[in-house]
Amino acid sequence: MTERGAALQRQELFGLSFVDAESPLAVADVLLRRPRGEFLDAAALPVIITPNVDILVKRDRGLHPDAEAVVRGAGVVLPDGQPIVWAGRWLRRPLRARLPGSELVRELWPKI
Repeated sequence: MTERGAALQRQELFGLSFVDAESPLAVADVLLRRPRGEFLDAAALPVIITPNVDILVKRDRGLHPDAEAVVRGAGVVLPDGQPIVWAGRWLRRPLRARLPGSELVRELWPKI
């Protein structure tokens, strides 16, 4: 089943709501279909974060409170690192794919 045009599905892992999508293209499609100036959720910050394991470890050791607020409030959290996808399977909260931020930028750049 394709997600093109659908809302982003989420999976909770490590205290974050990771996007669970088939590909960065599916994420880009959802983002690009939003009206200009409107983000995914009125309560979410218009921020995309792409944590990998290193970032999760640093976060576990404690971030500055302002940085933690941004991470927790980000509208889009992508599982950038493959170990995050593996951990999701191990914790029985599977993610469909690794979603590298660099690939999302490649999908968004020519269209914005």
